[in-house]
Amino acid sequence: MWTALGVLNAAFTTTSGPLDHMGDSSNPPIGLVSQEVGRCRRPLSSNAGHNCQTMTQQPLIRPVLETERAQAAGLATRAFMGEAFMFGMAGNDPLDRYLAAHQIYSSEPWDDTAIMMGAFLDDLLVGIVRGSSVGHCTLCRTIDPQHPPADEARRKDWEFWVGVRDVHARHGEHGWISRMAVEPQGQGSGVGSLLIESIMDELGARGSGAVYLEALRERSGFYEKHGFRSIDEVPEPWADLSYLMVREV
Repeated sequence: MWTALGVLNAAFTTTSGPLDHMGDSSNPPIGLVSQEVGRCRRPLSSNAGHNCQTMTQQPLIRPVLETERAQAAGLATRAFMGEAFMFGMAGNDPLDRYLAAHQIYSSEPWDDTAIMMGAFLDDLLVGIVRGSSVGHCTLCRTIDPQHPPADEARRKDWEFWVGVRDVHARHGEHGWISRMAVEPQGQGSGVGSLLIESIMDELGARGSGAVYLEALRERSGFYEKHGFRSIDEVPEPWADLSYLMVREV
């Protein structure tokens, strides 16, 4: 961040965006129609938008367990393989992009200090968001700018994050939303809005201050609707332009 919400072939053809170098998609939801549910299972702030009120299948937002990490990595793989930065990293062949995304997201160590929330339909994970609290930015604590990974896909991804770390260093103490992804067939359903407000609630409960995220230029409007604003540009070696965005908790 499957196949129960959309056949795997859809992941190989989609160019709609997940949310890493992040954003949201305006595509209409597909395959999420069941019975009408009137309200969200969590209260929404005024930033959350109105999508939740019209969702026909209401996801449950809860923490993602370490035992569910493979499902989360698969979600990220299928979501991000269609993003501009993945085309820049791995080219136009969908299998090459799928393999590169899989190498990146399946190899990540589990971070016990981070907060990962998931949107679940029963036991099926359809969206994820991951963050670290103010003063404990995972990127600033863990990235090694001197020692790149050996394999090509992870090395290219590392190049981006080293640049992001340098941008973070120009600003003050902060928390960080490092990933947000929604099942491609469910983008536009309001799941992204539920997730972003859920993680901001969780981060706010752990301390006040600035929370950063990186968003591709074409995705930044989604975050502006949720109270984020652009404060810097982020070097983007594999796509056009990304912004560093911030919102206070």
